[in-house]
Amino acid sequence: MKSKNNQDEEYNDDVHLHENQLSIFSRRIHLFGQPHFTTLSWSEYNLVRWYVLNNCEELKPYLSEHENELRKEDSFIQDVATKQKDQFPLWFEQRVRYSILNFICYLYF
Repeated sequence: MKSKNNQDEEYNDDVHLHENQLSIFSRRIHLFGQPHFTTLSWSEYNLVRWYVLNNCEELKPYLSEHENELRKEDSFIQDVATKQKDQFPLWFEQRVRYSILNFICYLYF
């Protein structure tokens, strides 16, 4: 009988990262039953996106950088977590684009 305890390849949840793969996407998933597809509302999508960004170990330095920027902008900020939840996804996207553009400029100019 196959089980997680038998360490069968199908049930092996060891993390095997490929180059440029984030750890949050490295686990295998095991589906049960028939697939069910649904469309997320915009607020549900934002919650899922924040969960992934906030729980990805490789993004911790970016989360800290963003938090520091928020505190520099407003040293009396009360609810950094809520502001970061609202602003980090777009900030991170822009940060990555800027880094890519800088890298391309470095390569070609």
